[in-house]
Amino acid sequence: MAEGLLQRYETASQCLRRASAFSDELRLCALELQQQVDELHAELAKSEDNRLRAAEAVVSLDDAIAALEEAPPPSTTAPATASWTSTSSASAPRPWPWSCSRRPGS
Repeated sequence: MAEGLLQRYETASQCLRRASAFSDELRLCALELQQQVDELHAELAKSEDNRLRAAEAVVSLDDAIAALEEAPPPSTTAPATASWTSTSSASAPRPWPWSCSRRPGS
Protein backbone atom coordinates (compact mmCIF):
# COMPACT_ATOMS: atom_id res chain seq x y z
CA MET A 1 0.00 0.00 0.00
CA ALA A 2 2.81 2.42 0.80
CA GLU A 3 4.34 1.63 -2.55
CA GLY A 4 1.06 2.52 -4.30
CA LEU A 5 0.86 5.83 -2.45
CA LEU A 6 4.45 6.61 -3.37
CA GLN A 7 3.72 5.86 -7.02
CA ARG A 8 0.63 8.14 -6.96
CA TYR A 9 2.68 10.87 -5.23
CA GLU A 10 5.39 10.71 -7.90
CA THR A 11 2.77 10.80 -10.69
CA ALA A 12 1.00 13.77 -9.11
CA SER A 13 4.31 15.53 -8.49
CA GLN A 14 5.36 15.05 -12.12
CA CYS A 15 1.99 16.32 -13.34
CA LEU A 16 2.31 19.35 -11.04
CA ARG A 17 5.80 20.14 -12.41
CA ARG A 18 4.48 20.03 -16.00
CA ALA A 19 1.54 22.23 -15.06
CA SER A 20 3.86 24.67 -13.32
CA ALA A 21 6.17 24.82 -16.39
CA PHE A 22 3.14 25.38 -18.62
CA SER A 23 1.91 28.13 -16.31
CA ASP A 24 5.33 29.82 -16.40
CA GLU A 25 5.33 29.63 -20.20
CA LEU A 26 1.86 31.19 -20.33
CA ARG A 27 3.00 34.03 -18.06
CA LEU A 28 5.99 34.67 -20.31
CA CYS A 29 3.75 34.70 -23.40
CA ALA A 30 1.36 37.08 -21.62
CA LEU A 31 4.22 39.47 -20.85
CA GLU A 32 5.42 39.37 -24.46
CA LEU A 33 1.89 39.98 -25.75
CA GLN A 34 1.43 42.88 -23.32
CA GLN A 35 4.66 44.43 -24.58
CA GLN A 36 3.44 44.12 -28.17
CA VAL A 37 0.08 45.66 -27.23
CA ASP A 38 1.88 48.56 -25.53
CA GLU A 39 4.00 49.09 -28.67
CA LEU A 40 0.88 49.05 -30.85
CA HIS A 41 -0.80 51.61 -28.59
CA ALA A 42 2.27 53.86 -28.87
CA GLU A 43 2.30 53.48 -32.66
CA LEU A 44 -1.42 54.24 -32.78
CA ALA A 45 -0.95 57.40 -30.72
CA LYS A 46 1.91 58.49 -32.97
CA SER A 47 -0.16 57.77 -36.09
CA GLU A 48 -3.08 59.76 -34.72
CA ASP A 49 -0.75 62.67 -33.95
CA ASN A 50 0.67 62.49 -37.49
CA ARG A 51 -2.86 62.36 -38.92
CA LEU A 52 -3.85 65.47 -37.00
CA ARG A 53 -0.71 67.32 -38.11
CA ALA A 54 -1.32 66.33 -41.72
CA ALA A 55 -4.95 67.48 -41.49
CA GLU A 56 -3.82 70.82 -40.05
CA ALA A 57 -1.29 71.20 -42.87
CA VAL A 58 -3.96 70.47 -45.49
CA VAL A 59 -6.30 73.04 -43.96
CA SER A 60 -3.46 75.57 -43.84
CA LEU A 61 -2.60 74.91 -47.49
CA ASP A 62 -6.27 75.16 -48.47
CA ASP A 63 -6.44 78.53 -46.69
CA ALA A 64 -3.29 79.70 -48.48
CA ILE A 65 -4.70 78.63 -51.86
CA ALA A 66 -7.97 80.42 -51.13
CA ALA A 67 -6.05 83.56 -50.16
CA LEU A 68 -4.06 83.39 -53.39
CA GLU A 69 -7.23 82.94 -55.43
CA GLU A 70 -8.81 85.95 -53.73
CA ALA A 71 -5.73 88.15 -54.18
CA PRO A 72 -5.84 90.84 -56.86
CA PRO A 73 -4.29 89.88 -60.20
CA PRO A 74 -0.62 90.75 -60.68
CA SER A 75 0.32 94.10 -62.15
CA THR A 76 0.17 94.39 -65.95
CA THR A 77 3.67 95.87 -65.92
CA ALA A 78 5.15 92.56 -64.81
CA PRO A 79 7.33 90.65 -67.28
CA ALA A 80 5.46 88.37 -69.71
CA THR A 81 7.21 85.20 -68.54
CA ALA A 82 6.93 83.70 -65.10
CA SER A 83 10.02 82.99 -63.06
CA TRP A 84 9.57 79.22 -63.42
CA THR A 85 9.45 79.09 -67.22
CA SER A 86 12.16 77.36 -69.15
CA THR A 87 14.62 79.59 -70.97
CA SER A 88 16.43 76.73 -72.69
CA SER A 89 13.65 76.08 -75.20
CA ALA A 90 12.50 78.29 -78.03
CA SER A 91 8.94 76.97 -77.75
CA ALA A 92 6.26 78.50 -75.55
CA PRO A 93 6.86 78.17 -71.83
CA ARG A 94 5.49 75.02 -70.25
CA PRO A 95 2.56 75.57 -67.89
CA TRP A 96 3.85 72.93 -65.46
CA PRO A 97 7.38 73.55 -64.19
CA TRP A 98 7.70 69.94 -63.01
CA SER A 99 6.39 68.21 -66.11
CA CYS A 100 8.39 67.00 -69.06
CA SER A 101 6.23 67.70 -72.06
CA ARG A 102 2.64 66.99 -71.16
CA ARG A 103 0.21 67.82 -68.45
CA PRO A 104 -0.98 65.13 -66.06
CA GLY A 105 -4.08 63.45 -67.44
CA SER A 106 -3.54 64.51 -71.04
